[in-house]
Amino acid sequence: MPSFAVTDNPIDLGTQLIRTPQLLGTITRALLDDPNVGSVVAAIVLGSRQQAVDKARAAHGVMRDAVKPVAFGAIGGEAAPPEFFAVFEDHKVPLFRSPERALRAMARITNYGLSLRRWEERAGSAPMAESVAAKLPAHGTLPEYLGKAYLAQLGIPVPVNDALFTLVKLAEMELAKSGDINQQKS
Repeated sequence: MPSFAVTDNPIDLGTQLIRTPQLLGTITRALLDDPNVGSVVAAIVLGSRQQAVDKARAAHGVMRDAVKPVAFGAIGGEAAPPEFFAVFEDHKVPLFRSPERALRAMARITNYGLSLRRWEERAGSAPMAESVAAKLPAHGTLPEYLGKAYLAQLGIPVPVNDALFTLVKLAEMELAKSGDINQQKS
């Protein structure tokens, strides 16, 4: 590690990117290869016209093929030259004109991923909806108690109203015993 680097943040390249913008690609690759890193946001001061383009090319060259979520947050992106934006025209790397926007977007992606993981973990302990779907008690509109029973099979909590459930169940059983109401009238 160079003597000018900040030791409590080993990926802070300081001003070294001014002289060696390719380091941005190197550090981005190292982060993407680390199994303990789930996503990467490159929040970069663009600098001069040429520095901005060189930094964009270095990061984009690695980020475009990333399997993990990535984003480029340009500090000073509002004043970036057209050549800088041209690097991102293939739309393979999300470009944000501020690191705050990039970080907010990545936070949403991360939360979404965590939600999917929780859903998958729960699915392993509860019956899958596809396997229960075949067990629907009837076709068409279901009475409330059958709908609640079906949802309960899926592992979805449902409120229970025992008195109403009992009355509806009894009424439907009586109806089933006596046949169709319309047939009795004739």
